[in-house]
Amino acid sequence: MGSRDRNLIVITGTPGTGKTTIAKELEKLGIAKRIPQNVVKKAYVEFDNILGVWVVDEDILEKELRKFLTKNQNKLYVFDSHVAHFAPKDKVLLYVLLRCDPEILYKRLKEKGWNEYKIKANVYAEIIEVIKKELKELEIDNYVEIWTDKESIESIVEKIKDLIHKYDC
Repeated sequence: MGSRDRNLIVITGTPGTGKTTIAKELEKLGIAKRIPQNVVKKAYVEFDNILGVWVVDEDILEKELRKFLTKNQNKLYVFDSHVAHFAPKDKVLLYVLLRCDPEILYKRLKEKGWNEYKIKANVYAEIIEVIKKELKELEIDNYVEIWTDKESIESIVEKIKDLIHKYDC
């Protein structure tokens, strides 16, 4: 595969919807490599003790991703994060928004051992479609929405593979 301008697949969605699971499967199958965590960590600005997460500066994230993707144009990458949609638009080949039924999402987050406050905050974010609204605010309307509670991992990965081939001409 030669040099490419758009070498990023964005997988975004509320925590617990399956972003990392799908991204790891894409990497395992040799479809796309995951963005290294050290690239993302450069955008961390503070730790939110209540939610137990790092707060990311979206401008720094975009800058660091652009730098990394420009240096690595010969490979296709996947960025799986609830802030992945803040990636530089001109580098994105495909946006995928993963969704999940709130009741199932609650169970998934409970199984992860998250505290009740963090679980409810994320389930509420899914109910009111926070990520979908952020996509709209960023004027990103060319995304595919996939419900992970209704499809198998294999089916989702197959759908993403088909879309990559469709857009990567």
